[in-house]
Amino acid sequence: ATATAAGTYTATATLASGYAWSDGTTGDVSIVWVIDKAAVAVPAAATLTYTGSAQTGVASGTGYTITGNTGTKVGTYTATAVVDENHSWTDSTALVQYIEWSIGKATATVNIENISTQHYTGSAIEPSVTVTTNPADLEYTVAYSNNTEVGTATVTVTVKDDSYEGTGTAEFTISNGKMSVSASGYEGGYDGKTHGITVEVTTPSSGATVMYGTSEG
Repeated sequence: ATATAAGTYTATATLASGYAWSDGTTGDVSIVWVIDKAAVAVPAAATLTYTGSAQTGVASGTGYTITGNTGTKVGTYTATAVVDENHSWTDSTALVQYIEWSIGKATATVNIENISTQHYTGSAIEPSVTVTTNPADLEYTVAYSNNTEVGTATVTVTVKDDSYEGTGTAEFTISNGKMSVSASGYEGGYDGKTHGITVEVTTPSSGATVMYGTSEG
C-alpha cells in the first residue's frame, strides 16, 4: 500500500493459494501503518528598516501559509502562520502562530551650516540656523544649550518625521558683549559751580559700573 499525506492507514494482506501465515492461519491480515506529520519551525521575524517600498517581515515557507507578513510604513505588524495538514510545528502542535514584526525608522543625515559668532547680551541667545537633511525637506526641531554666558554654545537639530530619525549638532561662540555709552553735561567755561554729568549705558542696559574723575586742561 502507498500513500502521500500524513495520517493513519490500514493495509490488507491476502495469502496466495497454498500458503499460510507463520502462525498457521490463512485469513486476511490487516496492517495499520502511519505517515507522521513533518516538523517545521515557526518562522522568525526579520529586523527591517524603512525603505519606502513594501517589505516582508516574516518569510513564507514549506508546510505553512502566512498572512500579514508584508508592510511599507514604519510600525509594528502581526503575521499569522498556519501549518497545513501534513505538517506540525517543531513542538508537535498545530496551533496558529502570531508573529510580531516591525519596520523601524531609517536614519537621515542632518547638516547645519556654520553659525557666526554671537555677542553676549545677558539673555539666552538663539541664532537662526540653516539646516539641510538627507532625504531633503524633512521637518525638524531646534534646541539650544549653554547659550547665555560667554563661551561655546550648542545647537541640536532633531528630525521629526514618521519614517526617518536623525540628529545633528553644531557649536557657536558667544563673545564678550559690546556696550554703548554716551555722556552729556555742562559745556562752558569754569564758573566755580558744581555741575553734573549724565551717563547713559545701552546694549546691554545693565552690568556697567560708572566711575567719575577729573581732568585738568
